[in-house]
Amino acid sequence: AIDDVAGALVRLDLASDARFRDLTSERLYSRLSSLKPQSGNDTSELPDDATLVVLQWQGTNCTTQERTIPATPMAVRECVDWAVSASPAETDVDALRLGLTEALTNAVVHGALQISSDGRESDYDSYLAAIESKVSAPVELLPQVQVVLTTTDSAFTVRLDWPGLACPVEKRAPSPTEASSAGFGMALIYSSFDTVEWDDSGRCLKLTTLRPR
Repeated sequence: AIDDVAGALVRLDLASDARFRDLTSERLYSRLSSLKPQSGNDTSELPDDATLVVLQWQGTNCTTQERTIPATPMAVRECVDWAVSASPAETDVDALRLGLTEALTNAVVHGALQISSDGRESDYDSYLAAIESKVSAPVELLPQVQVVLTTTDSAFTVRLDWPGLACPVEKRAPSPTEASSAGFGMALIYSSFDTVEWDDSGRCLKLTTLRPR
């Protein structure tokens, strides 16, 4: 799984959730003090990743916002607008809007709604009809996609998590390859962000834009 500072804080039970609403320096120190040493380690040293969290957390301004959206094209547009409005002032909003729209549309249509991209090439009208049929269900019955925005001194990150189908490994490449004819949309995503990271499940994507120092 993708594990950044936010994820590590939660995984190590150093914060109750990824929003850090209850996390202060004093509480972080108290929770670190309660961690057990690494297995087989008879010293009082912290686990390596816990030590790394402390080093990364100190002096870092970190804010996190989260939304869970229904798997619909309208929700994609609204969510992209929200992410753009929440991005740091220096962000290339055109690149963010372009890349996030592509990534979130993929997560909604091909992931959560489980509509294969193969039909787009062979019968586009049927492909659109399949999307319309899926999103016509009551909104409370639609699958949900989680979107988390994290802003630190060094980066702005958008993390997408969705249920349903995983993105096949051969379609995660940053450019078209012989194994994938659907590489242009992925190339657009990679060109819009400084880093693009997949977790092992293929249902979680982290898009990061680095901030100038």
